Amino acid sequence: MVSGTVRAENGLPLPGVVVRIGSDSRPGRETVSNSEGLYTLTGLEAGRYRLTATLQGFSALEATIDVFAGQTTTLDLRLRVAPLSEKVIVKAAAAGLQVTPSRAIVDRSEIERIPGALRARSLAAIVETTPSAVVTHDQVHVRGGHQIGYQIDGVPVPARTVGTNFALLFDPKDVEAIEFQRGAFPADYGDGAYGMSNVVIQSGFDRPRSAEAMLIAAGQQTYEGALAYGDHTDAVAYFGQLSANRTDVGLTPPGVSAIHNGAWGGGAAAKLWAPISPAQLVTVTGSARTDTFEIPRPPGNETRDSNQIERDGFLTLQWQHAGSGRTAWSVTPYYHYDRVALNAGAGAEAGASMDDRRIHYVGVRADYLVKSGAHEVKAGTNLYVGFLHDRFLLPVLSLPVVSEDQVSIEQKVDKAGVLGALYLEDRYRPSTGVTLNAGLRWDRSSAYLTESLLQPRVGLLASIPGTPLTAHAYAGRFFQAPPFQALGLGGAQFAFAGDQASLLVKAERDTQWETGLSFERAGTRIDVTYYETRARNFLDHEQLGASAVFFPVNVAEARLRGVEVSAAADLGKRVRTQLVYAYGFAEARGAVTGGLGDLEPRADAGYYFLDHDQRHTSTASLDWTMTARSWVHLAVRYGSGFLREDGPDHLPSHLTADVAVGLSGPSHWSAALEVENVTNQQYLINLSSEFNGTHVARPRSVGARLRFSF
Repeated sequence: MVSGTVRAENGLPLPGVVVRIGSDSRPGRETVSNSEGLYTLTGLEAGRYRLTATLQGFSALEATIDVFAGQTTTLDLRLRVAPLSEKVIVKAAAAGLQVTPSRAIVDRSEIERIPGALRARSLAAIVETTPSAVVTHDQVHVRGGHQIGYQIDGVPVPARTVGTNFALLFDPKDVEAIEFQRGAFPADYGDGAYGMSNVVIQSGFDRPRSAEAMLIAAGQQTYEGALAYGDHTDAVAYFGQLSANRTDVGLTPPGVSAIHNGAWGGGAAAKLWAPISPAQLVTVTGSARTDTFEIPRPPGNETRDSNQIERDGFLTLQWQHAGSGRTAWSVTPYYHYDRVALNAGAGAEAGASMDDRRIHYVGVRADYLVKSGAHEVKAGTNLYVGFLHDRFLLPVLSLPVVSEDQVSIEQKVDKAGVLGALYLEDRYRPSTGVTLNAGLRWDRSSAYLTESLLQPRVGLLASIPGTPLTAHAYAGRFFQAPPFQALGLGGAQFAFAGDQASLLVKAERDTQWETGLSFERAGTRIDVTYYETRARNFLDHEQLGASAVFFPVNVAEARLRGVEVSAAADLGKRVRTQLVYAYGFAEARGAVTGGLGDLEPRADAGYYFLDHDQRHTSTASLDWTMTARSWVHLAVRYGSGFLREDGPDHLPSHLTADVAVGLSGPSHWSAALEVENVTNQQYLINLSSEFNGTHVARPRSVGARLRFSF
């Protein structure tokens, strides 16, 4: 939603102003300001838009703004009297756009230029634009944690697992925009408190009954393809895409040389956009993915080959209704299917570990919003039920202690779990430039244990008069529901064999706060934020013996803190630069409080570093539009090195560069050449027990991309 007040230069409200919003690839919306100059635009997906305001006798105004899922973007407009017809281009900050701390929008035009960002499983778009985002053991970590939540078209995707899924729920080639939020969460957001990724699927508004094909070829025998079709009218729009991919380097290898490291998969995505009336909108979104990974090992290693398949399916129906401009509501039923199968079928009989987990989630989310004066109140609920079927087998060779009378351990688990949430939030604007958010959320999780938590959250944005600076602060509590994975009786047997203990995994409970200062002027944005998270029963994951099976654990306490810097500037009309930097710590303290582990206190009672601790991370990028049909994108990344084994020493630092060059023709085609890790720096990522002990960076990859419409 976008709302605000339109005023003349003398401060008087202007009624009758026509306010329009839209983009080349999204449906446009239009409204007229009321007698108080207020306007509201609803039914908008997350992304970057152009907004215009026109009134006879005044200069037209245009601004570029970012819209975030489930949140209101406030944009106050000022029109000036013009004796002649003229158009004024106004930067968003100059038009009164409030700062959005700890959030970023990456639209499709940017994703297409970031090297490697369109490949299956790529996290390049998030890493390049998000401070403190790093990838280690094939998963993204943000602000020292890996509990990342996902949404598709603003609808939450339940994912009650920890550290076992390598594939993404979507293919980047399906995406219109990615919204990523790493803090300052409102009350309507729950799971995944270290980051939220909202993926907006393409809608068909950018194509009139046309198809598009994309082909990608890169190093390590990497080949990908996608075929899409879409169309739109004033009454409906639709989009569908099929994709396939394969590579010889699927997961980060356990050494400079590795074998058995292929990956292949495919997917489909579809979307239907249908306004029932000017006030009602129905959107149906569906996606499905299948991926297979070979678990890599170094040459000469006698470990049996392991394979993992992953299946994901998601379907949602959103029904949105806008009232008289003061109210809006939405109801969204959704379904998610998730399967992870390590060595499914015959692999178990061959002496390898096995874990075959299937989870069905069925849920509904409902929201109601009302505006009254300076208050904007939102209330809602999210409820889903999960059905788990899990079977795992640990052969003798995977057990920590092997004896003649020891047998393999096999377990089957069938379990249903429920998670329900209620939330209420008031967004209060006592004056221009000041916004106060106050919310309350209650979560209740019931599966192996029944747990609940009441979570107050409060945030403040305040523009500093006479300056381009905005101060922001936030504090809140979070409840991270425990995963459905469970060790059960088999885990107890395994624990006994290794002289350990097995406890039920508990919910993680966090206290987060952050504060910062933002600068916005003439196309330049800079934000500096300090954050800190204190966690109880911190959720992590551990390997079971010598197997490739992973299960969640709780650690008694965690302390995650740091400073983030993000800066972006337009250097003229053709060059844009961006820098993201973070200096942070990821530490834990105490014994294992849930899952499988040694329950004896550590010899050192103080904090110790987690395996994904890394002090300094940064990415600097430059995007140059050379001509109307050609561009260059360069990104340089630095990391000071992750933890070396148990620490406190860290691995050596590394500096890498990626570059992409693009060209589009006079007809419907475009091409790009991409080089990732230009200098072929194969630095150590981590030293741990996962997948033969060592991970190194992926080697240099030279690739080409061709896209054409017909």
